[in-house]
Amino acid sequence: MSVEVEQAGEGKPERWQKSIRSLREGIAHIYETKEFADIHLVIGARTFKAHRLILGARSPEFLKMLLEKKPATSRAFKEIIDDVTEDGFEILLRYIYTDQVDHLDHEKLLEAYRAASRYKQKGLLKVCEDRIAQWEITCENVCALLNELADIQSMKQRCLLFVRNNALSVLTAESLTQASPNTFWLMFESGFFKHVRSVCCTLSHLSDSRT
Repeated sequence: MSVEVEQAGEGKPERWQKSIRSLREGIAHIYETKEFADIHLVIGARTFKAHRLILGARSPEFLKMLLEKKPATSRAFKEIIDDVTEDGFEILLRYIYTDQVDHLDHEKLLEAYRAASRYKQKGLLKVCEDRIAQWEITCENVCALLNELADIQSMKQRCLLFVRNNALSVLTAESLTQASPNTFWLMFESGFFKHVRSVCCTLSHLSDSRT
């Protein structure tokens, strides 16, 4: 069986495989065209067409899902996805087919990280963690970062180190009011409040010695 598409601007059909030089390029091609798609993944108002073979080969979670829900026929079937965002899933799906990630803003990078974590896509997870690790930490965002990224060990340790090294500034920053209960607990375990007390005592002694 041959698969033919009509080349734009010409009347003659051309096999698209002629321009494909590797398996990677072929997989990227079917990601763009959705040819031979045999599963429709529905997230919110969007439907993503995909290929069970590719999903199962690239994600242990997808493989598990597909083995549990084998369709009765070979026709494409639908699966509802409700544990990641539309944007996060789109980034995950593109990475699964192409190993590529565009430049992402902070929000989309976090969504991609959550999707990669949920479906155990280690390659994308590593890309997201490396990019997140480059984020600047300030007194105004450290609590928000801990709220969102406590499960990324490298980022959590960076944030807690920043908190200890800038104890008084963090304590007086308005962003402290945004800290979740879990973030407060992490700060407590890290010795943040003991460090604040130590700094305050030192400042008090210095003040007394000058009077």
